[in-house]
Amino acid sequence: MTELSAWLAEHRSGGRLFFGPGRVNLIGDHTDYNGGLVMPFAVDMGVYLSSAAASSWQFHSAGYPDVAYRSGDSIQGLPDWARYVAGVISLAEARFGPLPPQKLSFFSNLPTGAGLSSSAALQMAVLSCLLEMNQLDMSVADKARLGKQVENDIIGVPSGIMDQFISAGGVVGSALQLDCATLEYQAVALAHADYQLLVVDSAQPRTLAASGYRDRVAECASALAALQQIKPASHLVAYQLSDLDAAQLTDSQYKRAKHVIVENGLVDATAAALAADDWLAAGECLNQSHRSLRDDYQSSHLRVDELLAICAQQPGFVGGRITGGGFGGCTVQMVKANALETFIASVSEQYRSQTGLEAHFYPVSASAGARELSQ
Repeated sequence: MTELSAWLAEHRSGGRLFFGPGRVNLIGDHTDYNGGLVMPFAVDMGVYLSSAAASSWQFHSAGYPDVAYRSGDSIQGLPDWARYVAGVISLAEARFGPLPPQKLSFFSNLPTGAGLSSSAALQMAVLSCLLEMNQLDMSVADKARLGKQVENDIIGVPSGIMDQFISAGGVVGSALQLDCATLEYQAVALAHADYQLLVVDSAQPRTLAASGYRDRVAECASALAALQQIKPASHLVAYQLSDLDAAQLTDSQYKRAKHVIVENGLVDATAAALAADDWLAAGECLNQSHRSLRDDYQSSHLRVDELLAICAQQPGFVGGRITGGGFGGCTVQMVKANALETFIASVSEQYRSQTGLEAHFYPVSASAGARELSQ
């Protein structure tokens, strides 16, 4: 019996069960907080939640101290993971009024520190629970906005809205091409018999709070301010590469803005390639995206670059890139399905030999968003 199976068996009879999926961003990284396009999909790994009535809010997660929380208490003194939970409760109560307290127990089967957005999965599992338990309703966009507010205002990470949106609104079999400025989206089919989407964890941990993520957000904001001096626009993605030469940009501002503009175009190109059933062209978009993230946005990591270089040498490799906030964590790959087994074995052996690290492999498909699980 797996750890997840054991946890589910223990909690099925004790209350109602909910699930918030993690996500993989196929392409479109660091465009979200710049008003651009992204193409994430929800995965079937995530955060499981068991909820039962209690006299006060109680949070339990294996490996962490239990937390007691009363509505209205300060969230700032709680452990980081519990601040996400209490933050969702606090904002939900600000919207709907006091909610009956619950005992919330959590289990995650997402790899730790890998960049698959365990924080959004946790938030959307909690929010799904609160809404279903109290027969309340919110749109996917409003769920995502609430989660983003927790991330930005309570946790203090200046992230965009992509992670919460796809965790709340994932579609089985499809990624979502999402415009982060308007929250308009369209489904992009991902299933194909000849190709497999594969997440490969570099085993190089990363956290947005401790990485260069904040610096990149600030550099984009300063590049936008400089570009607005020559042409008004609300977001970096509204500019063309030719505009960059006309503005007084520092080298770092130029590179960050260049990546955002190029990456935004690659999202459109990937959607068009997949719509035409041209996975080879889509794979090349992923390769271009990684080069931009590595060289212009400088948000990759040596170990991730080494991993992708090994992958690119293997028969069956179609394309790949770092995914998520960057600075370590996971890559997403397109691999020919008939080569998957030998691909994984060869990459695993070569990466271990070259780096001493053990890569982890997760064949993935697009999943539904946060939801209550049937008993």
